[in-house]
Amino acid sequence: MKIGVVILVASLGVVAVVATAGVLVHRRSGGPEYTTDLRIASRPQYTYVTLAGGNTARVRLLTGLSSETSRVGDPVAAVLISRWVAGGRTALPAGTRVEGQVTNAESTGRLKHNAKLAFRFDQVRLPNGERVNIVSRPYSLAAGGETQRDVATVGVGAVAGGVIGAITGNTERGVAIGGVAGTGAALAHKGDPVVLRAGSTLRLTLSEGLRVAVKKSRV
Repeated sequence: MKIGVVILVASLGVVAVVATAGVLVHRRSGGPEYTTDLRIASRPQYTYVTLAGGNTARVRLLTGLSSETSRVGDPVAAVLISRWVAGGRTALPAGTRVEGQVTNAESTGRLKHNAKLAFRFDQVRLPNGERVNIVSRPYSLAAGGETQRDVATVGVGAVAGGVIGAITGNTERGVAIGGVAGTGAALAHKGDPVVLRAGSTLRLTLSEGLRVAVKKSRV
């Protein structure tokens, strides 16, 4: 019995030492490399980096979407394909997770009306787990070439880069919203569903600026 008690006390002591060491290491390191915590961001080793409104980045969808199965409010997630740079500094590293939700989903239905799918990203998850709200341009996709604000179409630039971009304008009747190698999107003629598979590449555009605190050693 005494031996068991001694072992238990010794184990607790080891845990306490490890926890204390972890705190000390964290304090010596000065906190995370990216943060929005004002208590940390005010330290001299940090500087603010701002991504201005209109900045774009390529993201890869982690969530598959479909006008037939997606519902309003369903979560949408993607990751940055490459680091997002502002003023020569890395504002957000590659692999940063962006999150949002489906804002509209209309299936073809019995009446065979044009399928629609809309979603937007409204949060960024920093490497340290902090969540930052963002305002980004929404994605609104419609089969059959309806005239609509921010309809995603495949233009020459999008075909070359394999990117579906949210743009403003008119789409031609019967245009393919996807179907380009690398995008993972399905064809969306009139009467067809709108589908974006996980792995599809999109262009994310900020509507308003985003500011994060970054350690000065990060470039």
